[in-house]
Amino acid sequence: MNPRFEARPALTVVGYQIDTKPMSPEIGELWGKFGSAHDVQWPPSIGGGGAYGVMQYHEDTGVLTYMAGIPVAPDAQVPEGMHKWDVPETEYAIFSTVLDNLAETFTKIYNEWLPNADVDGGTGPALEWYGPGFHEKHLDVNVLIPIRRR
Repeated sequence: MNPRFEARPALTVVGYQIDTKPMSPEIGELWGKFGSAHDVQWPPSIGGGGAYGVMQYHEDTGVLTYMAGIPVAPDAQVPEGMHKWDVPETEYAIFSTVLDNLAETFTKIYNEWLPNADVDGGTGPALEWYGPGFHEKHLDVNVLIPIRRR
């Protein structure tokens, strides 16, 4: 695994959010809800389109908070039934994969790459970025893991 490293500015995402377990089928169901939300008055998307999966694992409870959403302006209105997540500016290790290999990619990142990397895991949520064609089959996905330099 050879990620690229990139500092990213702060990001605001609006979308549907759940508390679940890592690798839960509920995450796929959430994306189905996101993809079928045609009657929602979404705020304008910024940053070139696409969608984000935003996730934070809470080690103390074993809960994964996960959001499927779009990038918006920080002052965007949040539609009823949705949440807003302000992601702080940070540096990421960015891994490219495809949707079919997403679970395997996360497993390798956290069980193989990160324990042997010259960086530590950073604070803040991890991200999945699905480009503007995210509704097509065999998606390209970027996985962004927050890091902290030693």
